[in-house]
Formats: sequence, C-alpha cells, structure tokens
Amino acid sequence: IMAVSQAGAPGRPTTTALQVLDWSTGTLTARHTQLFQSTLTSSNSINVTAVLKSGNVDYDAADEIVLVLNEFVGTQAIPNQATTRFFVFDDANHGFAQLLADTLSVETDATTYHAQVADVTIGDLDGDFVGDILFGGLADLTVARSCNFDGNGNPGSLRYLLIAYEFNGTKIEKTKTAFSSDADWDSLYPGYCSGSPATRAIRFLSVNILDFDNDRVPDIQANQFIFSG
Repeated sequence: IMAVSQAGAPGRPTTTALQVLDWSTGTLTARHTQLFQSTLTSSNSINVTAVLKSGNVDYDAADEIVLVLNEFVGTQAIPNQATTRFFVFDDANHGFAQLLADTLSVETDATTYHAQVADVTIGDLDGDFVGDILFGGLADLTVARSCNFDGNGNPGSLRYLLIAYEFNGTKIEKTKTAFSSDADWDSLYPGYCSGSPATRAIRFLSVNILDFDNDRVPDIQANQFIFSG
C-alpha cells in the first residue's frame, strides 16, 4: 500500500492517491486506487502528508488499512492553517470498502480539542487478539510557536492527544481519549528548548504500541512519553 500526494497550483486542492499494489501475477499492478482532495482553502499551495498503517482490526483474518491525511498551509515549522482526518478501509476480501471516515478530537467538560496533525499505529491494547487503532495528535498546532510559547511570549496551548478506536463486533468506534493539561505545557519540550533556534517546535506526535518492559503487556509511546499498558 502507498499514498502519494500531488500539490495543485496555488489556490487549488492537492490530490492524494491511495494505492494497493499487487505482485501476485508477477507484474506490479494497482489492485485498488482511491483519490482524496484536500479540504483547506487558501490562495497558497496546500501541503499534504499521509500516514499509512495496516493491521487486523476486526474479527476476520485479513488486514484493514488506516490512512491519515495531514494538511497544512505555510511552513511545516509554523503553519498558518492545519487539519487532519482519517479513513479506515476493509480488507481486500471486502473490496477495500470504507468502514470509517472522521476527524480527530478529544472532548472534555469544558471544550473540545481538535487534532491538526496526527500519527497512527495499530496494536492489541486490551488482549482480545484484535488490533486497536491508536492515533496521536497535536491540538493548537498553529498557535503554539517555538518551545510552546505564543507570539507574545506567554505559555502556549499545544496539547498532546491520544485517541483509541476499537471494533465492537459491529462497527469501529472511539473508545478512549487522553490529553495533556494546562499544567503540562512546559513538559512537552525539553528544558534546553528556550535557548534553541526560534524555529524549534514540536510538529508531530509519533505513537507506537510496544512491550517496552517485557511483561507481555503492550505499552504506549507518544513522543518522549511512555505509558504503561
């Protein structure tokens, strides 16, 4: 599987192609192709990066596909606009049918945090022998400048988001969320960040599901943090 983006002219959408390539006949052919148009509106070029993961997230034997599309306008260090969305596609035996399409957010009693960029991984977090989908995202990406300070030198509002989805036997649904709090704002960056170049800024939340302590229970890695399973 692969995803390739081709930027349009300034002011026009960027097209991303998801392709499933097959070598079973001895010739590399595209078994499935699906096109996506960027959603941001701008007079400038719209940049799109894609994240792909495959894994068995339901109760059949074949793997599903998860695609994350991250869009931004401006520089990747300090984008003027940014947004993310994801898609889950069924396996080849079911024609790569779309199972889910959504944006990523975490709701609290006071507000909702919307991810503007995201990574994804698949792993069995609950021991049911079926993969769970875990997204790691950043909220307030466009207002958190260098070292998570805003343009006036005040504490920034960048937040880490973790969002888990699971197949419930009928459909894939959001099951658990977590987010960094206001008190965590300066712990997202190392202490030496304030003496670093002005462009130093966290712009991605890399996530993995791995057994870090060899207890046969999966743990979650989110950038510099590791959470016990």
